[in-house]
Amino acid sequence: VDLVPLDMTPANKQFLEEHPVKMDVPLPQGTVPGALTPPLFYVLIKGGVYHTLVFYDVAGESCVEIDELIKYGGFIRNADGIIMILDPHQFNLINTSDDNVIHPKAVIQAMFNAFLGGKGQGQLLGIPMALALSKSDTLEGEELISSNSNIFRDLVYDDRHPGFDTQQYRNLMGEVRRFLNGMPEGRLTINAVNQFFANTGLFAFSALNCGVKVEERTVDGETKKVAMPVAHPNPRRIEEPLLWMLSEFGIIPKVGQPQR
Repeated sequence: VDLVPLDMTPANKQFLEEHPVKMDVPLPQGTVPGALTPPLFYVLIKGGVYHTLVFYDVAGESCVEIDELIKYGGFIRNADGIIMILDPHQFNLINTSDDNVIHPKAVIQAMFNAFLGGKGQGQLLGIPMALALSKSDTLEGEELISSNSNIFRDLVYDDRHPGFDTQQYRNLMGEVRRFLNGMPEGRLTINAVNQFFANTGLFAFSALNCGVKVEERTVDGETKKVAMPVAHPNPRRIEEPLLWMLSEFGIIPKVGQPQR
């Protein structure tokens, strides 16, 4: 399978040029509620067949507030799959701040409502839903996770059998499920996604896999707090939710031990 990037919008090109993810370089700001980031476009070519991938990034708050949901509901309703990022600090056993957070259960239910509308209850959505626990490196040392957990291991690729490795995934999925079930908010999240979606994957990844320092910097006369990686970023398992989704679409094969 060859990955061929299409021409990106000028805004995307400028964003990538201005925000390289490097040590001691300020990280880009997270997804802002109420704003729509220009989507990214890619084409996967397999056996002469072209598959167009379009990525929209919408803040969770925009999926819960009714006015925002009306604005972004069209993108959600027409999605072929959803990757929902779960920040560990959304869960009370880990959250050490007083910030108000939007709990994943509310986002999951709002997305379900956006899809079904008035179609009635008792229906499960069949599109793939990937629950991806971010910042997995910050979970090392937590009592809920063993230090030798697969959550802290990167993917191992077998060039002889390219595709989505179901064995490595199942090992990880079980541990992510146990972690989430160990907290009230996690159990609510699992119950909600099982109530609304028929095909759910559970993942954990780290986009940086290194520490972050926060400093104050003055930009255009305004002082802001910026976060910067303290080492060269070395992402871990960040591609796994997308590979799973591509295998669910039938674009790439599933490899590994057959499921019992």
